Amino acid sequence: MKDVLMDASREWATRPDDQRFGSLQEMYFQMFMTSQQSQAQDISHNSLRVRVGENGDLVLDTPVGEVDFTHWSFGQLAQRIGAPASWLRTLKPELVTRNFNAGLERTVLEDAQMYYRNIPGRDRPKLSAITSTRYGRIYNHDILHELLSLPGNWVSPLSMPKNGEATRPATEEDVRYGTNLTVGEPVSLKRALYGSDKDMFAFLVNPDYRIDDGSDGGLGRGFFISNSEVGDATFSITDFRYRFICRNNIVWGASDVQKISVKHLGRGAKGRAFDQLAIRVKEYLQSSATADEARIRRAKSLVLGEDLKAVQDRLYRDEKVLSKRIITDAYEL
Repeated sequence: MKDVLMDASREWATRPDDQRFGSLQEMYFQMFMTSQQSQAQDISHNSLRVRVGENGDLVLDTPVGEVDFTHWSFGQLAQRIGAPASWLRTLKPELVTRNFNAGLERTVLEDAQMYYRNIPGRDRPKLSAITSTRYGRIYNHDILHELLSLPGNWVSPLSMPKNGEATRPATEEDVRYGTNLTVGEPVSLKRALYGSDKDMFAFLVNPDYRIDDGSDGGLGRGFFISNSEVGDATFSITDFRYRFICRNNIVWGASDVQKISVKHLGRGAKGRAFDQLAIRVKEYLQSSATADEARIRRAKSLVLGEDLKAVQDRLYRDEKVLSKRIITDAYEL
């Protein structure tokens, strides 16, 4: 069991305003537009050359024409030729080109896949990623489409505002899924939904689902889902039960934490993996709280022994599953 989950809070603390969204629909539209502007192309490394552009920036010449680097794709290409990206960024542009081109000429590399984006108003496309041809891309907007189709009342938690952003008063509906917000308190119009041309992260909970475990307020159910289209991270889902959510999206009293990750490997395999994962997630999200409550009642009714000695005899002497100190502490608690 893990008591505190910081994943969503780290996103809340570090994401700039243009990577924060107020709804799944808004985030889906942005991610969909990004994918519509993007293309993938298989290339050989010896067809690539880096040069200095007219404005002193670095330009990559490719079989599809000139493209600009992003910070991420610069690092990916550097890694593929075995050069430290952090060191290259300290050099003058002319030296960077010489190192890149020498690496591209001398290093024996497998073919690669370019993923580049044509952004309206820009002279050249931006290179979003350069990966192996075996990379199996899972698109962010496909994931968000799955989330939008989930049955039930799944919402993303609100949080306190950052950087002077617009706010509104919290309502009773906002606070009923286990947050420490109060009705009328200013909350951000943005939710725990984050995305860029590099990755995405979503945090969802169901205010209609509360497990009666005998405590005040019971347990809620939530999950994180994250992905990268450009090779920065796997596609992962973390589901859990929780006591409450802080105003900066820290999850407290987390239990039954389970994480599943799918590597972006194999163009055919990635579709099958995503389908299987989607099935598992929907089964988890649609299951009733009744089963969880019954499991808790069974656990509470389990008798390990009439006194401390009987419990120690069972768990330490006979089954050898816990130390005497842990058994004693748990029994007294």
